[in-house]
Amino acid sequence: MSTEEIHDSKTYQKSGDMDKHLEGVKKQYDTKEKREFYSQVMGDGTANIHFGKWDGVDVEAEGAYGRASDNLTDYMFEVASGLCEKKEGISYVDLGSGSGGAAVRLLAANPSLNATCVNLCPDQNAGALKDAESKGVQDRIKVVTSSYDQCPLEGDMFDLAFSQDAYVHSYDKVVSYSEARRLVKSGGGFILCDLKCGDGPDV
Repeated sequence: MSTEEIHDSKTYQKSGDMDKHLEGVKKQYDTKEKREFYSQVMGDGTANIHFGKWDGVDVEAEGAYGRASDNLTDYMFEVASGLCEKKEGISYVDLGSGSGGAAVRLLAANPSLNATCVNLCPDQNAGALKDAESKGVQDRIKVVTSSYDQCPLEGDMFDLAFSQDAYVHSYDKVVSYSEARRLVKSGGGFILCDLKCGDGPDV
């Protein structure tokens, strides 16, 4: 049975036209003011702007949000590496890489790692390349300006696919997940973290 037969994609789509949806995502992130806002509010001044893994982080301490973001990046990569048959010289694709904070952090910590970042926003991508150069990892990173739903890369290219807090912006989740699967080699892994709707009484 095909993915299309199992899932009705319309259930997962954002409303409206896809091109308008993608323009809306760019407007949310790719202005100087928005980049500074997210860096300060979610990254404590760093480029790693994610919701974070808060185990053991003092929420009152300065830089707590940035540490939680880094913790989640590290945790996701540890889990993903365990899914992957290859253990050294791993190539991975970061889908919806944003400012590139996660990729640059992982490259700095893993000297044999290579990353390809797929991200919609050109100014964010320019910042990611600049950050990579400042950390000395520019030779192991490639940045592609594209939606992860319309990824121009060939299939079966990567050992891992990775997406941290980015699929919340997906126009069609089934398409997004299918693209991630297409990009990963046999024996590879795919890990994502995303915002989910809870089931509590006030949700």
